[in-house]
Amino acid sequence: IIVVPTMIRDKPVAPAGGESPSSAGQPVGSLDEPVGEIRCLRGHTRGGLWGVFLPDSRRAVSAGEDDTVRIWDIEKGQPIGQALGHSFGDPPSFWYPLLWAYGGMEVDKGGKVVLNSKETIESVKFGVAFWKDCCDEGGLAWDDTSNNRAFLAGTISSTENGASIYLVAKGAPDKYQDEKGAPLCKDILHSALPKGPAGKFSYQLPHTNMLMGYCKQQDAAKKFLTWIHSKPVYQAWFDSQAGYSVGATTVWENDPIWNKDPVMAPFRLVARGAQFPGYAGPPDRRAAEALSKYIIIDMYAKAVQGMAPEEAVQWATSEVQKIYV
Repeated sequence: IIVVPTMIRDKPVAPAGGESPSSAGQPVGSLDEPVGEIRCLRGHTRGGLWGVFLPDSRRAVSAGEDDTVRIWDIEKGQPIGQALGHSFGDPPSFWYPLLWAYGGMEVDKGGKVVLNSKETIESVKFGVAFWKDCCDEGGLAWDDTSNNRAFLAGTISSTENGASIYLVAKGAPDKYQDEKGAPLCKDILHSALPKGPAGKFSYQLPHTNMLMGYCKQQDAAKKFLTWIHSKPVYQAWFDSQAGYSVGATTVWENDPIWNKDPVMAPFRLVARGAQFPGYAGPPDRRAAEALSKYIIIDMYAKAVQGMAPEEAVQWATSEVQKIYV
């Protein structure tokens, strides 16, 4: 539990009787002398907490002896909203990178199933704690539109998503506003997913074009695909996305679009840490089958609903092994 004196917003907040090690010699808002309204934020499981308000004066970051860092919405106490169900984009783009960030993987480079590992189990343990302490548990039933609607309605404080929420809010500033009546888009920022023990990763939902062998217009189809992916045609489409879609190659990292809106800047290089399902093995048919069966997603979902992390990992491993035979 963090007890926050909400008027001390320009200083780090230290626990009662303590001094922030990051601000030695600087004024510190001590909880021995609370000022203003007191609010309790529950989440950390061990004491020794240190915190600081973010520049917007509405959110705070805290660190505890439970080896976690938490972000709080001081004014509303709103949860994070994250999908953990069977939908195309949001669940895999959050939970796969969490697996990789801890060093877990479905298979190694040789295609051997290695999911049942200490690293995977640790990622599931973190996922369970994160879910119970921070998330709207309705996310188990969310589809890919649910977090968008929840964020725009002001019922969640943060979510993993592309820039669609921001772009919708930016396009309708009179419709989507904060509690003070200001355009909501002015209070939205983007950031890459946090770095874990094994690094920082993302999954960027690739889209591909395929020409089926039974097509009787092979030459025309190939010419069409060549045309639609030519620089001038692709450029027009890329511009229309306003940064929502990441470019297929690194040449798009230097596109002028990234200089038009600083809120979109984090997406410029986001693909550099991207992996495909099946990492560290090849993104082949087997990886696609495991993805389409939501095995990794269900591993985390089972754990947050009460299954022991070790048991959830064992279940997922057995499912993946059925595919990689």
